[in-house]
Amino acid sequence: MQDFQADVEVYLRGIKRQADILVDERTVIEYQCSTVPVHELRQRTEDYHLAGLGVHWILGQDIRMVKGRYYLTTFQQAFIKQKSNLGYYLVQYLPEINCWTLLYHITMDTINRFYARSMTFDGRVGFDVIKKAIGRIKYATFYVKRDLAFERQKQCYFYTRFKKQSLFLKDLYEQGYYLQHLPIEIGVVLPMQFRVKTPAMEWQFYLWRDFFRGMDCEESFQLDHLLTVFVKNVVPMPLIWDEDRTELCLAYLQFLCKQGILRRSSAGYYTMSRQMKELVNDEAYFLDI
Repeated sequence: MQDFQADVEVYLRGIKRQADILVDERTVIEYQCSTVPVHELRQRTEDYHLAGLGVHWILGQDIRMVKGRYYLTTFQQAFIKQKSNLGYYLVQYLPEINCWTLLYHITMDTINRFYARSMTFDGRVGFDVIKKAIGRIKYATFYVKRDLAFERQKQCYFYTRFKKQSLFLKDLYEQGYYLQHLPIEIGVVLPMQFRVKTPAMEWQFYLWRDFFRGMDCEESFQLDHLLTVFVKNVVPMPLIWDEDRTELCLAYLQFLCKQGILRRSSAGYYTMSRQMKELVNDEAYFLDI
């Protein structure tokens, strides 16, 4: 690296860790090829932070393409980080071809499949060239058209075929609900859904059941009240870096505003414009498996 002091395999006595690369005695670069428990990578990261060091993780695994989309394993998703101009991104280096790849503007399509833009660099390219190229990137999002009816049909099939004995379906039916009859605004896959383990169908159902369903039209609420229910009903995905998952909840509120369910005031309050309606038999007929 030009203009940097980089030392390889540096043992840090204070935290009893060996850094892959220590740059200017301020930043650690860790390169990971093998799949290991994410909590180990997270612990190493926390130890470096404790020592006052910044940390960058580089993924050393190949990433598959599936029908024009990137297939990222759960382990690979743990390397995704967020930055203002890059959105969700990760950095990959493959030594066998001496090539760097930056995946940025990562957006979830379906489970483990993502849209993303990519930028590749030959390993011999100088850091200043890479930095300048990345600095020119402007934040953007992929527009993923969602057919809510079709997605609900797929979800009904998935739960009926593969999760018939799940606690969620049991809870649903014991309370007198049917998957096919839930409001069409429940089960929406949002671009950052991959940041939690809990499927969209499940956490959005509990938000509706425990919060929205009990509200009257023109009734208002503050975000903090809804977040209490949201946090209670989502299981976070293991990540290397700590991250606030409330962005996912905010994205759902934005979706509901676009659907005319909610409206947001300048004071930060949300108001119920109309209730989410359960589907009646005729409307839900096409969802039957």
